[in-house]
Order: sequence, then structure tokens, then C-alpha cells
Amino acid sequence: MDVFHGFLHKNLQGWFDPVLLKLQETESSIRADYQVRYQGFITKLLGLSTEADGVTTRTVAVHYQYPHYHSAMEGVSSLYLMRLPVSPTETRSFSLLFLNQVRLPKVLVRGCQRLIVPLIRRFLFMQFLLQDVEMMESEQRNYQMNPERRYVEINPAIIALQRLIVRQYEQFVQQSSQSQSQRDGGIQKTTTVAEALSSQVE
Repeated sequence: MDVFHGFLHKNLQGWFDPVLLKLQETESSIRADYQVRYQGFITKLLGLSTEADGVTTRTVAVHYQYPHYHSAMEGVSSLYLMRLPVSPTETRSFSLLFLNQVRLPKVLVRGCQRLIVPLIRRFLFMQFLLQDVEMMESEQRNYQMNPERRYVEINPAIIALQRLIVRQYEQFVQQSSQSQSQRDGGIQKTTTVAEALSSQVE
């Protein structure tokens, strides 16, 4: 939800000057639309830049449907990140990246598709992703060292996301408690029936 960490990707010539345009929140999802600016080799590769200074402005839509993410850059790309929480501190992820346009001759794309896809994955997508992973692991380590520390968050989208995650956790705890009560009640009921049958046999 946070596209305000563009400085993290500054050496990759990522976005800058993000502006939160719209925020929608429901009980189970959040959608945030941002205006971002791009400049550098990525804008040239994707044919985005029409300005003399090579800067382009696009809208990025980020949708969070617990626990999955989908982000789309207007007319350019779509990223799906499927997540599976496996412990309080670990998550498994699977992602799909779709690029709508790459300014290369069609003949070249068709002939070299098997080569181009791994190159985009390794030198474009993975470079951003590895920086994100490093950032999240660093945040997790810092939190574990001082879980009582109070953090200040000013991005309304992240605040909404935190509320959603807390709601999901509280629902999980409540459902787990109800399931345990039902299991305990079932065991007690079974025992009572068994005792009644035993007394009838006697």
C-alpha cells in the first residue's frame, strides 16, 4: 500500500513525488490510487515518456484483499502478489507480473521471448523485489528487538491497512476460540452419551 518508499529504489530509477489520490476501505479490503512520476531507463524501455525531460506521470492503483496484493500502473503493468502467512514472522509469496507494452520490435519479441522474459525478471522485477524483501526483513528484525516501540505512521493507506490486519487477526482469534469451544463441547457431549449408554447396560 505504501508507494512513498520510492527512495528505497532510487538507484533503480523508480517512481518519485507520489500523491495519494483516493482511498477506499471495506471490512476486508483496501484500495489506494496514487499519482507517481517516473524518469529514467524504465520509462524509455516501456515507451512511457512523452516529455522532453523524460518524466512521465501515471496512476498506480494498489488493492489489498487480505492477505493478497494487486497493483497496476495505468496502461503499463499489473502485479499480483499472493501471500500465505505461515507463522507470526514469516510469509510465503508468489507473484505474477504482466507488462502491457515493451517498446521492442514484434519480430524481436517473438524470436527472443524465452530470453527476454528471464532478463526482465532478473534485471527489472527482481531488483525491486529484493530491495522490498530486505526492507521488510529489516523492519521485522527491528520490531522483534523492541516490540513495545511506538511507530508514527502518516500515510492514511498504511493506517487503513493496519486497521484491516488487526481486524483480520481478531476475527481469526474469535473463530479459533469458537472452533475450540465446539470441539470441546463435542467431546463432552460424546462422553455424556457414552456414560448414559454405559449406565443403561449396567
